[in-house]
Amino acid sequence: MKIFSFLNNRWVYNLVLSLCVLTLLVSSFRIVEWNAENRSNAAILGNVQDRPQDEVALDAGDVFNAFDLDELIAYQPRFHRVDVRSLLTYNDHTVCWLRVNGTNIDHPVVQNPYDQGRTETDYFYLTHDFLRQPNSAGWVFADPRNNFDNFEDNRHVIFYGHNRLDGSMFNSLFWLEHEWWQNDPSNFFMTVTTMDTMYIYRIFSVMRTSTAHNYTRTRFSSDEDFVDFIVNELQANNILPVLNENGRVFTGVDQIITLSTCVAYDERRFTASAYLVASQPL
Repeated sequence: MKIFSFLNNRWVYNLVLSLCVLTLLVSSFRIVEWNAENRSNAAILGNVQDRPQDEVALDAGDVFNAFDLDELIAYQPRFHRVDVRSLLTYNDHTVCWLRVNGTNIDHPVVQNPYDQGRTETDYFYLTHDFLRQPNSAGWVFADPRNNFDNFEDNRHVIFYGHNRLDGSMFNSLFWLEHEWWQNDPSNFFMTVTTMDTMYIYRIFSVMRTSTAHNYTRTRFSSDEDFVDFIVNELQANNILPVLNENGRVFTGVDQIITLSTCVAYDERRFTASAYLVASQPL
């Protein structure tokens, strides 16, 4: 009986030890793979960022809505001039360049035309890099429902990016919750540069939400439906009151953009939405 007990315990001990070793090996492999994917994306980003870029001042003639003029004069946001078209040689899915003040977000944006009809969890660039190679870090990409051939026809443009722990992709979007970020109103602006036009947007809503909340609507039945969506779905759920102290009034001719990232491996999302304040041709 004692011999049986000894052998049995020994068998259990060996099984548990083997499982622990296997778990350690798999975890170590995933950590090495994760770091390699992050380094690969960092190298790609450094390569595409290594091109002529500059900031361009705006004037009153560029302003989309006269209501925004005083704030723009006070904080002097600038357009981002970069040759987006030159990136088509790397990836012909490239549609624009996104930059968010006060964050690390400074990326060319892609859009896979074959994502039409897919669910959000199946989008191509969730698992592929800028060069279309498999990579769990993915890349910053646009919603397939948005039209970049006629960009200004979009009422609501949506960009997605992973929340990577190394600070890449949309991880630094969470900096918007920090007091230091909110205390500098020049951080409230972001830019989008397409093939032929530069745009400046002003952030008005930051949300902690989930996929159950229909914050990614791109189609609206009327101007009233669109304004109702902005005010009651995005602005009403804003968690940073400082963003709405300017009293901005929305109309049916506004255009908005939303950046969306995951909070964890579930349906929670962190978003930032902004309205168009100025544009200038390249």
